[in-house]
Amino acid sequence: MDDTGADLNAAEFIAHLFGPGTEAPVYICSLANDRDEPGEPGERHVTTRDRNDIARFVAKWDRPKRGLFFCVSTIDGPRRSKDAAVESVGLHADIDYKGIIDSPADVERRLSQLRLPPSVTVRSGNGLHAYWLFKEPIKTQDERERIEAALRLLSDLVGGDPAVCEVARLMRLPGTHNTKQGAWSEVTIASDTSLRYELDDLEEWLSETSPIILRKERPSQFPADNPFLLAASRLGYKPPIDVEKRLQGMAYMAGGDASIHSTQLAVSASLLNSGADGLGRMADESDRLGYTISGTTAAAAEKFNDTLAVDAR
Repeated sequence: MDDTGADLNAAEFIAHLFGPGTEAPVYICSLANDRDEPGEPGERHVTTRDRNDIARFVAKWDRPKRGLFFCVSTIDGPRRSKDAAVESVGLHADIDYKGIIDSPADVERRLSQLRLPPSVTVRSGNGLHAYWLFKEPIKTQDERERIEAALRLLSDLVGGDPAVCEVARLMRLPGTHNTKQGAWSEVTIASDTSLRYELDDLEEWLSETSPIILRKERPSQFPADNPFLLAASRLGYKPPIDVEKRLQGMAYMAGGDASIHSTQLAVSASLLNSGADGLGRMADESDRLGYTISGTTAAAAEKFNDTLAVDAR
């Protein structure tokens, strides 16, 4: 990996990341580290592509007790929301060092050794942000579900924060500072390459790749202490499940109802009870969320197994 963007300031980074291929404004904001901090105002933001506007905003708000962030998609209008997201330039992941097993050096090494390594990585002060940039920006609303499904798979692959798996997420802005716990840690670009990807290629890669960085804890994503469900369980009643929610919540090495095995059993049983229409919905939903193994992958696996059988003779 090269480091051609390592010395970019905040305005230059925004211009570099969003490039000439996008047209809508970029949302940049300042947030207090503690929303109840006395004397600190609430969110302040600017939506612009003008480098001078960005530079002035950063000069004013890059200060102790606050952080500066940008939205990963361009935004139509004065407010940031998923519905207002216009153009997506890539996939992103937020790896928090305190939540994973690997050291910072190991994280950067593992990412660099991926078959499809990130285009850009940023040292955020307490973790690493990684970006897999598209060859051409994508209209966010046209592919919103696909992008967010890929973000969930990517988060599992690199031990990232599941909360960032959406198209209007805020990420720390390089060229500013992380001031949590009284620190003054510069947010810097760790690597910047010319690598750019098609969403199709990233989806196929993600569906075929096992996690390389594991979170320290993989708790159940569904609470087990709902008193109404516990009472119903004692009476032998099993409520119908939300198939889409269960599939979206399924995660590698998760516990309880979020585990792959538990999810497959519950979803399959529910849809079998629905007959052929239910099975069709399960296939469609699995395709949409990126959980279906492609024909190409299956053929490659079969060929690999045949090779093993020959070698074993």
